[in-house]
Amino acid sequence: MKLLLDTNVFLWVSREPKLLSPRVTELLQDPFNERYVSVATVWEMQIKHSLGKLPLPGKADLVAQAWMRPLVAKSLPIDMRHLRTLYELPFNHRDPFDRMLLAQAMSDDMMILSADEVLGQYSVPVIW
Repeated sequence: MKLLLDTNVFLWVSREPKLLSPRVTELLQDPFNERYVSVATVWEMQIKHSLGKLPLPGKADLVAQAWMRPLVAKSLPIDMRHLRTLYELPFNHRDPFDRMLLAQAMSDDMMILSADEVLGQYSVPVIW
């Protein structure tokens, strides 16, 4: 199963794993699941860090790489097919980073791990 971590899940698994649901924890611990962190997540982290809303122990890209290692998570780049899917998404969710995650999950046949209930309004499996 391919799992795309929403920013909240990526931050919690790396900093406060007790905030994760039991189901998300179980899926992340299953060695047969593939774990992905989108470049959009790292971009969001950097913006929030720059605005003083997200303290990080360094640059977001280096922090994300360090946090991805123990998860055995892969980086998911943004490409043109993700943008094509993004153009077709209804505006149920206004957050541009979450919209990109939705487009990536749809394009790459992934499930999203997230506590964001609005993501459930799309045709992507969202697990919390």
